[in-house]
Amino acid sequence: MAPTLTATRCPECSATLKVSLDAERLRCEYCGTTLSVEHKRPPRDPAQTRVHTIYLPRPMPIGARLTMMLGPLIPIVLVGNAFWPQLRALVPGLGNVLPVECPLNGRVALDGKTFHGSGTLIVAGPNCEISIKNSTLEGDAIIEGGVNLKIKIENSRLVAHKRAIATGANCQLSVVNKSEVRGVKTALDLGANAELKLDDSTVASEGIALRADANLSIEAQGGSIEGKPAIEASGYASRYELEGVKIVGAEKVKRRR
Repeated sequence: MAPTLTATRCPECSATLKVSLDAERLRCEYCGTTLSVEHKRPPRDPAQTRVHTIYLPRPMPIGARLTMMLGPLIPIVLVGNAFWPQLRALVPGLGNVLPVECPLNGRVALDGKTFHGSGTLIVAGPNCEISIKNSTLEGDAIIEGGVNLKIKIENSRLVAHKRAIATGANCQLSVVNKSEVRGVKTALDLGANAELKLDDSTVASEGIALRADANLSIEAQGGSIEGKPAIEASGYASRYELEGVKIVGAEKVKRRR
C-alpha cells in the first residue's frame, strides 16, 4: 500500500508541498529549500504558555476624590470665615453692608450709608470699634454690644424703634457734628463707667434719652438731651459737664459731692 500523502506549505515560499507520511526529509520543488519532516509536534514550553496576571488599581470612590480635591480648601474656608467680619469692615464696599456683626477686637466703618430695616443693625463684640459718618440708619436697634466699645457717630441720624444704642461697661461714645440719635424706648442705654461726648448733637427718646449705670461721665457742648427723663444714671457721675446743652425732661443724676 502506497504511503498516504498530505499537503502542506513551504515555510520559505509558501508553495504547496505533498509530503509522504513516512518521509523524513524533502526538497521544495519551487525554492529548493531542504526541509526536515517531523511526525510529532513537540510539547509546548510551559514557560511560554504561562498566563501572566496584571493588577489594575480600583477606581477611587467619588467621595474620596472630592475630599482630595477640596481638602486643601478647608483651612482657607475656615480662616476666611473667621476673618470675614474684619475684612468686610476694612473694605468700604463690603463694610457698608447691613446688618453686620463686629467680632471681638473688630471694626465696623460706615460712611455715606442710608439704610431702613428691622432687627439690630450692628451687633458688636467686646473691644469693637464702630465708626458711623454721613449716614442715615433706621431699625429696631442700631447698635447692641458688649464691653469696652468705642463708638463715634459723626454727621449722622440714627433712629430706632426700640433702643438706639445699648452697650456694656466701659463704653466710649462720641456723638458729634450735628448728629441725631433717637430711640422710642431709650436713645442711649450705657453700662457702668461710660464716657459720653456730645458736641452740637441731639439725643432724644419718647422714654429715657440717656440711661447709664455707675460712674457716668458726660462732656457736652451744644445740642440737646430730650426724654422722659432726659438722663437717668445710677451711682455717681465722675464728670458731668454740660455747656450750652438743652435738657428737656426730668433729670435724675446723683452728682459727686
